[in-house]
Amino acid sequence: GAYELENQVLKTRMQLARFFHAPDSRCVVFTPGITYSLNCLLKGFLKPGDHVLVSSLEHNAVMRPLCQLASQDIHYTMIPAETDGTTHPESIEALIRPETKTVIMLHASNVCGTIMPLKEISTFCQKHGLLFVLDSAQTAGTLPIDMEELKLDALAFTGHKGLRGPQGIGGFLIRSEL
Repeated sequence: GAYELENQVLKTRMQLARFFHAPDSRCVVFTPGITYSLNCLLKGFLKPGDHVLVSSLEHNAVMRPLCQLASQDIHYTMIPAETDGTTHPESIEALIRPETKTVIMLHASNVCGTIMPLKEISTFCQKHGLLFVLDSAQTAGTLPIDMEELKLDALAFTGHKGLRGPQGIGGFLIRSEL
């Protein structure tokens, strides 16, 4: 009954925390899907006056909420990419503003398959004190993602692709400080 279900949820939380190298299972939040997760993250920790950097390959799950947030004085700048989607971390430096708070980026493009240089972006975020949020819709369960190694502040995932879960489940893992 209810206890079995509760036990299964806890077990799944622990497995996800281990799988993504998150601090602990209390940092795992389940949602109806990754779009919901990204909305929750963006609308949850961005405040009026904040500035965000995003890749120019972002999915609508990130771009739509960012466009909505413009009415609350939250703005974004797209990081330029080459025609094949290649993004050069050194091109980001010039885009930083004093109010830049975070870099939000997909791990791999659903359109062209380009994989982002996460280690370099992570180093950049650490150097500039920026939060790093990853959209892993195309890669969770397919490519390794280590939250600890990448110093990720949040990671959004969908259950139905590489993680082989059912449709209609997703979630995010978030650093306990957030």
